[in-house]
Amino acid sequence: FPPEVKKIYTDIARPANKKERAEVAQKYFQLSLTEIQKDPVKFIVMHIKKMWYVWEKHFIFYYFEPESTAKTLFIYWSNVGLLIAGVFGLIHWIRQLKPEEKHIGRVIFGGTVAVFFVYISLIHSFSLSEERYSLPGYPFVFLFFSYFLWFIAKRFLQMFKF
Repeated sequence: FPPEVKKIYTDIARPANKKERAEVAQKYFQLSLTEIQKDPVKFIVMHIKKMWYVWEKHFIFYYFEPESTAKTLFIYWSNVGLLIAGVFGLIHWIRQLKPEEKHIGRVIFGGTVAVFFVYISLIHSFSLSEERYSLPGYPFVFLFFSYFLWFIAKRFLQMFKF
């Protein structure tokens, strides 16, 4: 670890009482504000990258798979395609509902899923980010990915009058 990180760990581990912990927290809060004020664009870009990082996948079984550039690229881009298709599926599913079909349950479900995706992305942009933190959202990604595939297949079949 860089010396600055080691210093943070020792500073955080050292306080013995509530007052000292509050002083350390205030010190690092002020340092954080100073860094943000120096370059707010860098701060925003860093957090947007962290939001994406939570959804990135480079491995299927992290502790088991040997390094393979081709496999890693395949997994990464397959995941990107899955995410894009899932988001398009969610958007289309919400938009395709006719006003008379917009039952409150459907609206609540679609809205909850959309908020859940935003929540996973945002909450982990201000804490430690790891790829595994987005795993609870993947059942919904697969659900709307499947809906997207069904919609595309239906359109394809309609084009050729099947």
